[in-house]
Amino acid sequence: SSIGINKQFFNQLLVIIKILIPRLRSDSFVLFITHLTALISRTFLSVYIARLDGAIVKSLVQRNPRDFIRTISIFLTVAIPASFINSFIKFAESKLALAFRSKLTRYAYDSYFRNQTYYRISNLDTRLLTPDQNLTDDIETFTTTLTHLFSHLTKPFFDIAVVSWTLVVMVLEKKRARGLKEVPILTIIVIFMTFLALRKLSPRFGKLVSEEARRRGLLRFAHTRIITNAEEIA
Repeated sequence: SSIGINKQFFNQLLVIIKILIPRLRSDSFVLFITHLTALISRTFLSVYIARLDGAIVKSLVQRNPRDFIRTISIFLTVAIPASFINSFIKFAESKLALAFRSKLTRYAYDSYFRNQTYYRISNLDTRLLTPDQNLTDDIETFTTTLTHLFSHLTKPFFDIAVVSWTLVVMVLEKKRARGLKEVPILTIIVIFMTFLALRKLSPRFGKLVSEEARRRGLLRFAHTRIITNAEEIA
C-alpha cells in the first residue's frame, strides 16, 4: 500500500494511540496533559512578552524613563519563568516519549512471544525480515518522532488561535478603521495557503523515512547473518 497521510494512516495511528494511552489514569496520559499544559502556557506567555516589548518601545519613543524601568523590570522577571517553561517543555517531551516507548515496547514484546510468534516470523514468514530492528530502534524512533510532532503541531495551532484572538480583541478595543476587522481572517487565510503550498512542494518524507528504516534494518540483518555464519565464511 502507498505511504501517506490517508484514512488508513489515521486508523493505524488511532490503534497505536490506544496502546500508548490505555486509560485516563495512566502515567502516559498524565504526562500528555502536563506537556499540553506547558505548551499552552508558553503560548500565552509569548503573547504577554510581545506586549511587554511593545510597551518598552513605546516608553522609549515617549522618553518616559519611569515606564521604561518598570516594563524592563517586569520583562526581566517574566524571563525567569519563560526560560523554565522552555526547558520544561523539552523535559516533558522526553518523558512522554519514554512513557510511550515503554508502553509500545511492552505490547510489542508480549505479542512477539505469544503463541510462538517469534518462531513463525523467523522461519515461516518472510514479511518481517528485521524483527530486531523493528522491536528496538524503530519503536524508539517512532515514539520520539510522535511526541516531537505533537509539540510542533500543537504549539503553532495555539499560537495562531491565541494571537488571532488577541488581535481581534485589540481591534475591537481600539475601534479604528473598519478594514482592520478583517485582519485576523486574512492572517488565517495566509497561514492556511502557506501550509497548502508547503505540503504541495515538499517531498514525500513518509516514504523517505520508511525507506531509511528499511535499509537500516537490512544492514543490521546482514551483520547478524555474518555473525551467525562466521565459521562458514572463514
